[in-house]
Amino acid sequence: MAELLNLAHLATLAAVVDHGGFTRAARALRLSQSTVSQHINLLEQRLGTELVVRDARGVALTEDGQQLLDDGRALLAGHDALVRRFDARRNPQIAIGATEHAADSLLPRIISTVRDAYPDRRVTFTLDRSPQLVEAVGAGRLDLALTLALAGDAPGERVGSLALRWLAAPGLGPAAPGDPVNLVAFDGSCGIRELAVARLRRSGHNADIAVQAATLDGVVTAARAGLGVALLPVSLAVPEGLSELADLPDAGRVGVNLVARRGIDARLAATAGAAVASLLD
Repeated sequence: MAELLNLAHLATLAAVVDHGGFTRAARALRLSQSTVSQHINLLEQRLGTELVVRDARGVALTEDGQQLLDDGRALLAGHDALVRRFDARRNPQIAIGATEHAADSLLPRIISTVRDAYPDRRVTFTLDRSPQLVEAVGAGRLDLALTLALAGDAPGERVGSLALRWLAAPGLGPAAPGDPVNLVAFDGSCGIRELAVARLRRSGHNADIAVQAATLDGVVTAARAGLGVALLPVSLAVPEGLSELADLPDAGRVGVNLVARRGIDARLAATAGAAVASLLD
């Protein structure tokens, strides 16, 4: 039998590529940079070929390195799925995540439905932004996640959509086409924020980010205080203290996707998806 490859070394190679270099991979794996380098060196010694080369932009894989990574990811995924199946026997827990937008109307239904279908399993939930939820599902920390999807190729299965509405404190809003619009939006990278700016500018309004907030509560509070206009997905009623602005351009709808962990029980994903779809269009 051939000498076995070390899966930890394969995981390190994947981290170097995914995080764009040895330093960032070391930080993500909570290892020293010398340990990361050692893992790559040991892989190269075991296989007798160069896998990674450094260039001005960071690191790049050789042809052999790319082949190893492609096949290695399958090995790592199989390993993780096997471990999770045994872990589930010791810790029968179902971990569900959702964006804050889905928490008030969608999350209660999906949790109650899953609890009814799996009465012997403990159900936990996490609230976060869509990119972080997708990453958590991929890492195996979540079994299912409800995310917002503006792009057609977003991860997960489309289970419905939510209307995007311009909301502000009563009486606040642009008086005429072309008037400037102060926006209240999420901080950092946010697809809905980018969509809001694009739609306003396309309709002739000058869009200005007046307030940035880290949470949905922060966005709603700032809009309710009259600090600006917010573009938000609305599943049920408009939040108290806000009203919809009809004189701004139609923003369309945002998809709601169900992202499932690889190797998850297909019945669990189907049960959750049906529960959400019953509440959406």
